[in-house]
Amino acid sequence: MMGIDLAIRRKNASAIIDVVGNIGYSDVTVLQEYIKQNITRRTSNVILNMKKTPIVSSSAFPLMYRLHETLTNTEKNLFLMNVNDELHETLQNQGYQEKFKFITNENLNSILES
Repeated sequence: MMGIDLAIRRKNASAIIDVVGNIGYSDVTVLQEYIKQNITRRTSNVILNMKKTPIVSSSAFPLMYRLHETLTNTEKNLFLMNVNDELHETLQNQGYQEKFKFITNENLNSILES
């Protein structure tokens, strides 16, 4: 298992995390720790740029949703950006599409309807 590579960029009150690689169950824990270490109180939005994330394991979806809930409880928004069509369809089939906010660019002016 290769794991994921993560890099953070900041834009205004947003933290944009570039995710490279397939996300498996254990990778969500890595992602959670990365967010915990790199997000400040001033961060309002966490954007996961998934342009280079072809696959998210179905076992990872519950943990991804728990991450979303954790951020929401701390008054932060989680956005999934550049999600490919196949992953979008898988999220929909698993019943998770309506639970996430999808955007097409980091300006947050492109929130997609579920």
